[in-house]
Amino acid sequence: MKYNIKMRPFLFLITAVFFGILTSFTQKEKIKRNKHLPKYFVAIPQGVLWDKQHMEYTMYVNPNPIKDSCDGFYISESEVTNGQYQLYLKSLKRKNQMEAYHKAKPDTTVWGEALRNDDPYMMHYFQHPAYKNYPLVGVTKEQANNYCKWLSDSLNSSNTKLKVTIRLPSRSEWIRAARGDNKNQYYSMTGPKLRNWKGLYLYNHKVVGEQNIYMDTETKQYMVLPRSSMSYTNLDDGALITTEVKSYWSNDFGTYNMCGNVAEMIADDSIALGGSWLDPGFDIRIESAKPATKPSCLIGFRVVANIKPVSD
Repeated sequence: MKYNIKMRPFLFLITAVFFGILTSFTQKEKIKRNKHLPKYFVAIPQGVLWDKQHMEYTMYVNPNPIKDSCDGFYISESEVTNGQYQLYLKSLKRKNQMEAYHKAKPDTTVWGEALRNDDPYMMHYFQHPAYKNYPLVGVTKEQANNYCKWLSDSLNSSNTKLKVTIRLPSRSEWIRAARGDNKNQYYSMTGPKLRNWKGLYLYNHKVVGEQNIYMDTETKQYMVLPRSSMSYTNLDDGALITTEVKSYWSNDFGTYNMCGNVAEMIADDSIALGGSWLDPGFDIRIESAKPATKPSCLIGFRVVANIKPVSD
């Protein structure tokens, strides 16, 4: 077949669009859910677990991650939101469990950890409807576990044949859901980089890179441009603090923001994995860990679901 050389860019564009659509449908087919769980749970199939557990803070990640296996499970596609947690608080209040209600309320003063002590986020972030779909922050591991128990009881109250257990993910489960089958994947999205092919950021993190660095003409020293001074272009990740839990793109399993946005608590250790909106790019890798021993505006959680038949 003969064609004019001028047609090549057009044919390339058509091919790119075709493969983009094909990839989109392929990913949607991979994402599986369960009719007995809320629709925000996605299935993580049994498979190989690659854990770069001995990662050191050098320029290189341990090239020989620990290889293990992980059973299948369901995980929430995003971090638990303010809106979801408010349903929990309303349930406690409706049942007049006022002691539990006050104990469950998040600590909104945690915003002073990263912002001003009088910052409006202290008043509005958890309460205002505009932040309904933003990740919950300012809770302890005990509060997260109590939320899991409440959600388990709520789901089991309407189903007598199956028992659903909601809990925090183990380290292995969390890393399996973030990394998938690719042992060389540093972040939760396919590929080793923080941007996609268009140059847009894939994660919510603190942008401190060459595009933020400038030379002060008076001191002749290199300085870092404050994040708040950056315009919302492809040089910025588009968020000043946290962002809605289903922002950016999902990975192959259908999970969002496992790297960046908020670091996430796990069941078997007092740490949170994946980095936060205030961490630079190196510190939002899958194994990036921060202490989770107290409430923080940098830390939230997502939940895992297990289902088994009720024994007669």
